[in-house]
Amino acid sequence: MLIIAMKELRRILKCISLVRKGGIIAFHDIVPSGYPTVYKFWNEVKEKYEYLEIIKNRNQNCYGIGIIFIK
Repeated sequence: MLIIAMKELRRILKCISLVRKGGIIAFHDIVPSGYPTVYKFWNEVKEKYEYLEIIKNRNQNCYGIGIIFIK
């Protein structure tokens, strides 16, 4: 399994300022059982932005798309 460091994910947040208003950013593998670090990161990010989650089944092994809307 790929291990994703939280510091790498946090670097993504620094790039959000480069996205113009009205833009979107999509994240993948946001379901908790897939990549716990990504899930934790996603939960922090979605508290700060309007968001949409596309998840077929919350009990699935991984996957799921999370989208934040830049206002």
